[in-house]
Amino acid sequence: VATMLNILALVYRDQNKFQEALQLLTEALTIREKTLGLDHPAVAATLNNLAVLYGKKNRYKDAGQFVSSDHRRFKKNLDVF
Repeated sequence: VATMLNILALVYRDQNKFQEALQLLTEALTIREKTLGLDHPAVAATLNNLAVLYGKKNRYKDAGQFVSSDHRRFKKNLDVF
């Protein structure tokens, strides 16, 4: 379900339907965090998609919160190796 919500959100994003995309990405993130855990790469991908969405609306400060969160999770996963 979360994957389909994410895909549909990207379609909305590309159509400049910001509110619809935001709602779906937020729902996808909630599902992924609950089912996969906070450090899963799919969660990081959704955070990245949220950052891109805010960036497309020139809301860089909002985008930054997702990028920094995504970066911390990605780095933590790399530390396993």
